[in-house]
Amino acid sequence: MADYVVGACMLIRTKAMREIGLMDEGFFMYAEETDWCYRFRQAGWSVAYVPQAVIVHLGGGSTQQVRAPMLAELYRSRVRFFRKHYGRLPTFGLQGLLLTMHLSKLARGMLRRKGGTPPLSWGLLLRAMGW
Repeated sequence: MADYVVGACMLIRTKAMREIGLMDEGFFMYAEETDWCYRFRQAGWSVAYVPQAVIVHLGGGSTQQVRAPMLAELYRSRVRFFRKHYGRLPTFGLQGLLLTMHLSKLARGMLRRKGGTPPLSWGLLLRAMGW
């Protein structure tokens, strides 16, 4: 059993999909399959994986050219998932954690590259956090 599986290769029972519905279109990218699997599990369905299966997924292929906006989308999707399923207080905790992680990455990057540009502008970062 698994909490969620990557959406690059999923097999879904028709009955389960009819019961749960399609993926939430409010997720542009990232966390849509996590949300879907969470909804399946909440409805009593199992989520499993087959470790013998071999699937090649070239992750990151769609995001390499637009790294900052995709990082913002990753944050936005995680915040959306938490807000949808866990409520305000856990979401606030996640926002604080993501902000701390981002600032830490920024500080380490700036120490290595003198005068390096941050991967996200403050505006983009705060919008991604839902603020």
